[in-house]
Amino acid sequence: MCRTPMPLKPFLAPPLRHYMTYTGYDVWLGNVRGNTLSRSHAFLDASDERFWQWSYDEMAAYDLPAMMQYALRTSGARSLRYVGHSQGTTVLLAALAGPAGAGRVPSQHGGDGGGELMGGPAVPAGLVERAVLLAPVAVAKHISSVPLLTMAAMGTDDMFTLMGLHEFLPSQELVAQLEGRLCVVQPYLCVSFLAALCGYNPSNLDITRLPLYLGYTPAGTSVQNMAHWAQAVRAREPNSMRYFDFGNNCASFSGRCNQRMYGSVEPPRYNLTAITTPLAVFGGSQDRLSTPLDLEYLRESLGPGVLKLSKNLEAYEHLDFVWGIDAKKLLYGDVLRFLSGDDDDMGPTAAGQGGSAVL
Repeated sequence: MCRTPMPLKPFLAPPLRHYMTYTGYDVWLGNVRGNTLSRSHAFLDASDERFWQWSYDEMAAYDLPAMMQYALRTSGARSLRYVGHSQGTTVLLAALAGPAGAGRVPSQHGGDGGGELMGGPAVPAGLVERAVLLAPVAVAKHISSVPLLTMAAMGTDDMFTLMGLHEFLPSQELVAQLEGRLCVVQPYLCVSFLAALCGYNPSNLDITRLPLYLGYTPAGTSVQNMAHWAQAVRAREPNSMRYFDFGNNCASFSGRCNQRMYGSVEPPRYNLTAITTPLAVFGGSQDRLSTPLDLEYLRESLGPGVLKLSKNLEAYEHLDFVWGIDAKKLLYGDVLRFLSGDDDDMGPTAAGQGGSAVL
């Protein structure tokens, strides 16, 4: 739920995107719908509740393919390589997988209409040459994030909907400034929240930069998107990613239900075995959102030969992959070498081959 341009360690080691540029990649940074920089629509205003009727299903079905096509059309490239972190990996996996069997996806423009027919992945095979998944979140069986577990257990997502709230954690300038000032005065209070949310590695965070980081995150999302995550946490399904569950009350005020949206009583699963893009998965042992056990479920759910590289960083938590002081030393070399197509020698030095990349 952060946004770009996010100042990742601006006065320490340059972030991954800089190293990718140095090695010849044309780097594109995406912003998903609903965050601070992505609040426009063809005909809906952000004050309209229909603007917020989406989750990562729609990001995968519409937003990510549109970003990729724009990058390819502008650069003149035919394919690209992808680096995603956290929900950025979820969206890619969903876009590459598509629904298991014949299915529908919710309409791009929300509303109370039925879903649109979809017979395969939103991103066709071959469009993404290679993909790096940093702290991927797909299976949610063992998530131990206290705020997310609490929201799921208490049904906070349903409460928000009943209260008529549709935007979750909006990023406002005043709020961001207050967060930043609070972290200057009481930095360890901010750190305690991060620890409960996704894990915390005190030796790998430049705490003096925390006020700056929190000026860019959270950047907001929809209540429905958070409800989707709460559903996954409540279901605790191993080896499974499902579409949003609209329930089976087709006579509800919204008129949206599984039968109308998907043509089935239950929301379809994502067909992870359909993914053919070569993947590299990087996880952290201290990650509360992308736990080692859930990463093992993800690996088991992929088809044979798809997972080309899997690496666990012992002391890493969820944000170390983007904020970690030692990310250049422990992570970037392997990422760049994998993207370049060199899977055999994962040494400390990476040689890029150019091309387009979406982060």
